[in-house]
Amino acid sequence: CAYAGVVARLLVAHKERGRLSLARPLGALLAAGVVAGRRSREGGVVLIPVPSRRATTRQRGHDPVAAMARAAALELGGSATVRPVLRHRRRVDDQSGLDLEQRRANLAGALRVTVPFSPLDDVDLVLVDDICSSGSTLAAAALALSTAGVAPQRIRAAVVATPVVLKNAGSAVR
Repeated sequence: CAYAGVVARLLVAHKERGRLSLARPLGALLAAGVVAGRRSREGGVVLIPVPSRRATTRQRGHDPVAAMARAAALELGGSATVRPVLRHRRRVDDQSGLDLEQRRANLAGALRVTVPFSPLDDVDLVLVDDICSSGSTLAAAALALSTAGVAPQRIRAAVVATPVVLKNAGSAVR
């Protein structure tokens, strides 16, 4: 995807250049997406960050999506929590430069829920990621949750940006 605009520059600075202080404003944009995609204003919110590849996290020295999720939870207030329940079950390639079919194949069966996860009925479950390029990552994460027993209709997703509308930060996917 072609990155452009202020939000894209902020995401790249946070992810690739270690500008950790950007987690808070990016988390606020993510929180806006969470609010837009909620089923109800009642009950809590469980934010589930899409995991980064371990090698990428080691290389960067931080997990940008997890940091943005924590910042979004602070922005959302006391009823929001972060549960990093997803992990890679196998090695995956970096998604940048892959086309849609390659992304799907790369992530097919790659994610799993690592801890017993039985969310309460009155909480919204929201997968969170920084950017949604093709939807493949969010689809793989949603499949992992549903394979672990979470009803698919309970799963929402929120991202900071999409490549088509990078200026429209806080995008919600339902």
